Amino acid sequence: MTPSRIVVFDLDGTLVDTAPDLINALNFVLDREGLPPVPLHAARMMIGAGARKLIERGLELEGRFATLEDITRLTSDFIDYYAAHIADASRPFEGLEGALDELATLGYRFAVCTNKLEWLSKLLLDRLGLSSRFAAICILGWPAAPGFPSSASNLGILRFRSPTSSPIGSSSTCANCRPPWKI
Repeated sequence: MTPSRIVVFDLDGTLVDTAPDLINALNFVLDREGLPPVPLHAARMMIGAGARKLIERGLELEGRFATLEDITRLTSDFIDYYAAHIADASRPFEGLEGALDELATLGYRFAVCTNKLEWLSKLLLDRLGLSSRFAAICILGWPAAPGFPSSASNLGILRFRSPTSSPIGSSSTCANCRPPWKI
């Protein structure tokens, strides 16, 4: 049997423009700290490496630094707010669905590899009507999202490097998630 050809996409900034909702969540926590909002155009370059790092960068813009306890609290507030507003302004990039349709007709299957919490990844894909297009979400070390296989080690899929898999993304998250599995 010929293995399926797999395209593994990074989620944020590759499949979906999530910057508006991420920055709104950042600005929510900054506002609660009495700090001014970060404009979307300036904040886009701050995204990457997760919510904690985004919050740290937002605080640093104002010359503020926080303790580990403060960052943990702010991250929890950020995640709660973000989950409630995860698809208010986030949208698939123009042409994404057509490209996925075309690749699917050529026999490709799809997976997501991201540093976003797995349950948030699933929630975002659900809200945008994209969940059914992806066979797996790869996030090592995080809890499984209902309805999706967990990390690569728990996929229940043959675990060997597949020459027919191609990661696509704009960050080290994608590069570091080259799958040792096939779907």
